Amino acid sequence: MADAHKATLDKLAKLFEVLREHQAKTYELTEEIQRLLAGEEGIGEKLKRLETFFSQRWQARYRTPYVWAFARDVPQLKRLLKMLPIAEIELRIARYLFNDDPYYVKVKHNFGIFVSSINEHAADALPIVDAGHVRDCKHVPACTSDQEHTKKRSAEMRGDERRADNEYFRSGTRYPGQ
Repeated sequence: MADAHKATLDKLAKLFEVLREHQAKTYELTEEIQRLLAGEEGIGEKLKRLETFFSQRWQARYRTPYVWAFARDVPQLKRLLKMLPIAEIELRIARYLFNDDPYYVKVKHNFGIFVSSINEHAADALPIVDAGHVRDCKHVPACTSDQEHTKKRSAEMRGDERRADNEYFRSGTRYPGQ
């Protein structure tokens, strides 16, 4: 008799867990409907926005398209969206892809590694640099293309006195013979 009672309680416990999971899914569904009725972005649009954001910046760094493992990556994106606002996720993605840590470079800034190291890329962790600028550029203002950076570096190496950051330009001193 006690075994039958325990078996019934075990079944009820499992059914209770299934019910709670269904309630959580129902809650998420009603929240999604409410967002859409209010004219806000739905989960699908947010996921696509983050995929595009990550892909564009990854491609800017590695010069080839990022290949998503959707079965693995989409649930991770959904989990991030539950924890953080989309703008914060975008900032952390930018910081991650700008990070030159040898491990991140070795794994080519894999999205799964980003998710597992999400807290390392919080606001105070690393400075953010506009993805439109050339990496490791020390020019002020920073170069916006490889071509611009190459021209400035060539001028520096030649000692070209016409450079914008030349002492003569900064001091207002005229060149001899002018």
